Amino acid sequence: MRHKLLLLLLLSPLASQANVTLPALMTDNMVLQQKTEVALWGGPSRARR
Repeated sequence: MRHKLLLLLLLSPLASQANVTLPALMTDNMVLQQKTEVALWGGPSRARR
C-alpha cells in the first residue's frame, strides 16, 4: 500500500501542468531580492481562454 501511495505522489506532478504566460516585465535575466515577498501575475495561454 505504501509503495502505491509513494508512486502516486511521485507521478502526480507529471499530470498537473500549466502554460502560464507572464507579462513582458518578467524576463530571463530578472533579479529578485531574496527573503522578500513578490507578487507575480499572469494568465492562461490563449488556447485555454
